[in-house]
Amino acid sequence: VSPAGGVIDDLNYGCEIDGKIYSEAFRPGMNCDSLAERMSEFAGEKIRPSDLRLTLTLLDKKGYKVSMEGLSDLAVAPRTGLRVVKGEVLGKVADSLLEIAVTRDGRTISAIDYLNNTLSAATMTNPDTPISAAKVLTCGQMRDDIAALVEAYKECFPLWEEHVSSETIDKKVEEITASMPDTLSAYDTEAIMARMNALLHDSHIFYESVMAESEVWRPDIEFGLEGAKVIVTMASREKSEYLQAEVKEIDGLVADSIVRFARKYIGGYDLKVKDYVDNMLFGALTHIYCTYHPAKKSNKSFIITLASGKQVEGSARTGIHDKTIMMPDRTAFLSVNRHPGRKYAVEGVCDSIVYIGLSDFDLYETDVDSLVGVMTEPERYSAVIVDLRNNPGGSSEVADRMLEALCGDVFPWPDQCRIMSKQGGFEAFANSLNYAPDSPVAGPEYTLDSVSQLYINSRVGRMAIGANSGATRPRIILITNEGTGSAASYFASALRRAGRAEIIGREPRTAYHLITAVKECCLRLPNSGVVWHLPLVREVFDSDTAGVVPYGRGILPDVHIPLTYREVSFVDGDIMKGKAIGMASDSKGGGRSSMVGLVAVVAIVCGWLWRRRHKGAVR
Repeated sequence: VSPAGGVIDDLNYGCEIDGKIYSEAFRPGMNCDSLAERMSEFAGEKIRPSDLRLTLTLLDKKGYKVSMEGLSDLAVAPRTGLRVVKGEVLGKVADSLLEIAVTRDGRTISAIDYLNNTLSAATMTNPDTPISAAKVLTCGQMRDDIAALVEAYKECFPLWEEHVSSETIDKKVEEITASMPDTLSAYDTEAIMARMNALLHDSHIFYESVMAESEVWRPDIEFGLEGAKVIVTMASREKSEYLQAEVKEIDGLVADSIVRFARKYIGGYDLKVKDYVDNMLFGALTHIYCTYHPAKKSNKSFIITLASGKQVEGSARTGIHDKTIMMPDRTAFLSVNRHPGRKYAVEGVCDSIVYIGLSDFDLYETDVDSLVGVMTEPERYSAVIVDLRNNPGGSSEVADRMLEALCGDVFPWPDQCRIMSKQGGFEAFANSLNYAPDSPVAGPEYTLDSVSQLYINSRVGRMAIGANSGATRPRIILITNEGTGSAASYFASALRRAGRAEIIGREPRTAYHLITAVKECCLRLPNSGVVWHLPLVREVFDSDTAGVVPYGRGILPDVHIPLTYREVSFVDGDIMKGKAIGMASDSKGGGRSSMVGLVAVVAIVCGWLWRRRHKGAVR
């Protein structure tokens, strides 16, 4: 019986061989015979179906995860998101041993204390604490770290030369290292890591900052890029009169030159994506200037010259300060499409229009069932608005299931595949936190392509046929922005490619043809200790670049909404959501307008005929 109440958070089959755990996510209808055979090929030795142990993990209302390993013949419906009551029969055990483990926030909890409700701080075990990044480095040590990062990037990241050529890397690295001091502080290290992140840019490549919160500079007036000009974007109440004023110079430097300088520090986006870089400079331009510009090494204050000629001093200081003294309040803008305690929200706009705020694609199966039900009800809704703003992605399988439900008829897409540079044996794993040096990363499902010398896992994909999208299905309107990434970007791109959606907003930061989130190496640089996350797999959904998604770009919206001060300050409310509702209402209202017009014409004609027939009587 269930030792706790909660929802099924995870289901997977696993098998231990020579101290290594091989696992596979559980799917309804899964064939254990074929699963054992596939895992045998990957492990290199025989695994019998009876060797597989099913683990069910419950998430209780206090945030504890209770994992039960060794189950078989489940009595409950095997779906994540299903609620289980304490004492409910779960099924049978596979053998005489049922292992129970309890965790919370990454900490291991005593299962006995949890079950007996005798928890205390002493029963919690801290996980392994990673080595902190070094605060002071020599120039030689940093050069070695940069070399290790570049070598790992080239070894791990498949098709890396599509992003940046070897010549460009060599040139930029020389430029970065040429001006390095003999001794580097944490600030210097952070600046170099930011430059490397921008150089090796991909929406799934990132590093863990070495800067403490107390070391971040916070000025009392900020400037940022809005469209083609730099303006005052935030200010203290004392300086709020300058908000939205155009900025021509900062410390005597032309504002455009500061923008060009700052672009060298923007990473986290794919190949040719545009909106992300510009819009990051709306909020981050002042921070980049104060933190990284050589003129700001010792003095973090600055003087801005407005278009009017007036000069205003900006006073920057370290540490956390009261954000309420800054204007405008960005709380509403920063919390767009965020739903505390939930990953999505459903809101009825009117009788025939529904809004779905979807902030994550790591969803339970029951959540997917619910969302698909809302999205595919033509008799209930004429239009469905799906908000994907600031959705970082998640499971591509969840996206695939939604796409199949929304697009109707589908056909196999034969060139869908996953690509790796190796199956295993990466030299970079000598500094990896999540792979042992000899760890296999992929099994025989990846085969060597003799032409490209890459390992490719071809698989049957499914892509919607736009012509068969179904006229009776609800109209789909998607909202995207520069924070839309990974599976969320894929979902939007594929749905638009299928002719099943219109998109309003801005270009996602993840390019449709360049998704790389399947596996990653957590690489710790040997001297600085900075941890980098480098993708190991390129996922190819299709190779058509002639349609609505140009190669190297995220899906381009049908209606583009540029980022403005008014949107960020929320003076007009949620601009994008309002425009999406307007789009949905126009199509709905257009039908009513046409009908009203037709009725009016008929009434006029009938009145004219009546007057002619009764002309004499009226006289």
